[in-house]
Amino acid sequence: MTCCSTLDFLINELVDSERKYVQDLQTLSAINEEIKRQGLISSDQISTLMFDKVRTLSTTHRTLFGYMEARKKELGSVFNSIAPYFKLYVPYCQAANKAQELLTQLQKNSTFVIGIRNIMNSVSCTESLTHLQSQPTKRITYYIQTLDNILDRTPKADPDFPELQKAIELLQAVSSQIEISVSKSEKVAKVMKILDTMSNVPGSLMSPGREFISEGPVKYCNLDNFGQKQFKDFWIFLFTDIIILAKDKGSSQKKDFGMAFNFSEDVIVQEIANGGSVLDAGFYMADFNQTLTLSCSKYDKVKWVKLIKSALNDHIAKLDTLGRNKLIVNPAQKRVRNIKASIVDHKKNRSRSTPVGSSSFIVYVVLVETERFQYLIRRRYSEFLSLKKSMDEKYEYIKTGTIPSKHVIGNMNEEVIISRKIMLESFMIRLLSHPVLCLDELVITFLTPGESDSIDASEYLEPEPEADKAEDGEKKEKTPKTSKTKKDIAEYLLELAGLKDKYTDMQKDKYLFAPSADSY
Repeated sequence: MTCCSTLDFLINELVDSERKYVQDLQTLSAINEEIKRQGLISSDQISTLMFDKVRTLSTTHRTLFGYMEARKKELGSVFNSIAPYFKLYVPYCQAANKAQELLTQLQKNSTFVIGIRNIMNSVSCTESLTHLQSQPTKRITYYIQTLDNILDRTPKADPDFPELQKAIELLQAVSSQIEISVSKSEKVAKVMKILDTMSNVPGSLMSPGREFISEGPVKYCNLDNFGQKQFKDFWIFLFTDIIILAKDKGSSQKKDFGMAFNFSEDVIVQEIANGGSVLDAGFYMADFNQTLTLSCSKYDKVKWVKLIKSALNDHIAKLDTLGRNKLIVNPAQKRVRNIKASIVDHKKNRSRSTPVGSSSFIVYVVLVETERFQYLIRRRYSEFLSLKKSMDEKYEYIKTGTIPSKHVIGNMNEEVIISRKIMLESFMIRLLSHPVLCLDELVITFLTPGESDSIDASEYLEPEPEADKAEDGEKKEKTPKTSKTKKDIAEYLLELAGLKDKYTDMQKDKYLFAPSADSY
């Protein structure tokens, strides 16, 4: 290295800093020995305060300091020779917050405070224990900044120049490991803190790899046939592999465990479309055990649906990578559960006149979205009810979901219609989220358009973006869409469910849904 005064100053400052740092580590080690000798705190608390790690760090830095004093002109080489030992800082920094929390608690104990004060005096230490403990968490960053300044003032022809570059890269790698580790540790600590402040949490919910994402208030909505709403306040906690709903006890710190959704291929999250005055901003969450209707603000609805879907997809991708996602034993289950069915509209129709007059009825417009087709089907309440009864008879031991009960008075009221719409949509989500029910012929038939259905869904779909312009400013030709017929859709649904090869073309025609006697 050159003998530039600024460069020499930086080098000497680094060596002096290392001398002071080694003294601090030795002081911490001496305090540790006295705490053990006096039995001031338990062995578990000593471990949490990381005194055992300080001894190893002290040994490493005594060696580093000796090298630095003897080889001031070769600091790059010196740091590279010690670099593998800097990984000791990863677990230290990862546990630093937990150690600080314990120390804060211990400082409320007068016996501990008096004992530590006496120990600090006995080792002639004027610094606080908190200050001494925090020094290692800042050390790697200090090395990077100081070596970087030294590198800036070192000629490129100096033999230690490439060694300094390498040392900085190694330290930056350790710093990145520390950041990742600390971030993960903080998220895990947040999980444990949440579960610790929640009562009646099943032991099976404890998971070492779980990380916290977000939390906030939601309302569980229970609708009845007459448009009446019952809301229950819940607090939703979103983690990387699970959603927990807790009942708010009126305190931000104390909550009762309510229910959990473990992330898997079974979970469906879907916004409620056109909830109107009944449920202005809400979304469904469903798995093969349960379906919930949740309500919140419009902004929060968008936020929660986006966050939950992202976390769910990330978790499933992680399981796929690890080869642990064995929940879907039949590929058709995954295909069918990618179908989205939502009630986007309703129409008031009048049935054919009879000798005793005519009556009105509601037809619910269902938008069915698959990877290949988007189309509409129209179903009356009686057809939902028929499907429900048939599924209940066929699957006696599986919960097929609930639908609103049949009643005559007030069934044309707008709030009643919207309430029914939400409940019927929840029923469909339940069927499509279950690994067995989603593949049933009755469900596939129900989703298949019939002769009375107009399958054009353009009215209810987002408008397509304009075609990209060519370099000359003229619009490019759009790629023509594949035309669809009802039979195309019927065959596609059978294929999704793994049923296509079981039927001849003639038999496939029966899957065109046959509506009830009253035409639409």
